[in-house]
Amino acid sequence: MTGVEINQIFSQQIGQTYSGVEDIAKKNRRFKKALINAIEEKYRNLNEQREYDELRDVIKTNVIASLVNNSVDIVLNDISHVLAIKAKYKKDITNLVIKDITNATPIVINLFTPNNIRSGDTLSISGVQGNQAANGEYTAIVNGRFKVGLYTANGPTTGNGQFVQSPNQKISRVFYNYCQFLKSDEKISSFKQATEDYPLYEVSFNELKVYPYTPGVVAPLQVTVDYISRTVTYFDLNDNVTDYTGIYPEKFIYHVIDLATKDFDISFRDYQNSQATDQQIMFNP
Repeated sequence: MTGVEINQIFSQQIGQTYSGVEDIAKKNRRFKKALINAIEEKYRNLNEQREYDELRDVIKTNVIASLVNNSVDIVLNDISHVLAIKAKYKKDITNLVIKDITNATPIVINLFTPNNIRSGDTLSISGVQGNQAANGEYTAIVNGRFKVGLYTANGPTTGNGQFVQSPNQKISRVFYNYCQFLKSDEKISSFKQATEDYPLYEVSFNELKVYPYTPGVVAPLQVTVDYISRTVTYFDLNDNVTDYTGIYPEKFIYHVIDLATKDFDISFRDYQNSQATDQQIMFNP
């Protein structure tokens, strides 16, 4: 199905009376908007394999972005439209003092004081001397008020030496949560403050910024992004060569045409026609 053929179908749906209202450039912009809306709509409803198949070359998920301080370069990272962002932070637990770390399986941290660590928390252990296998990121399994076992996705950890007290040893809690969008008028609100476990993001001209960020104090360790790629192929309704069914499934193309028709109805015709198009979209999801 070429761009010219798509234009013919679109013209039939809006009616010949309106087919000459817009030139090709305006139609292409309308179809670009419809394609982005269709991608977002499918992304929000990824509950069947066919939705994944329709978007396999369009949406990139769980991509680790190149990060400079708290900024992601949108162009460099091929991001056209942000869908979801996760940010990884680490926060030291300052009130915990390590008494001992067992040289066993699993490695168990014995603390001098009770802790508020919960089973399933991700912990970062650093600065441990002697039993250096304890250093790293692990899932915590709490065993009483003073003991925390360290586990990986493959099972329990195993010690590799006798623990030696060090002034640099510390335990940090690791957060890896989805970011909420930060609106400009919310920046001064005391109710919308970014924290390590409640990260925020904003998008400027060519940058995506993640918060909280204070130089030398707190900064994101890693950012992963779900996004619409800049390499998305948009429809050219004047193109009579490219077969767009080689890029998108035919059913998905018809869905984009329906969305473009609805958008046109709202702009140039009336609400009743847009409702009729809604009914058509329901039968061609």
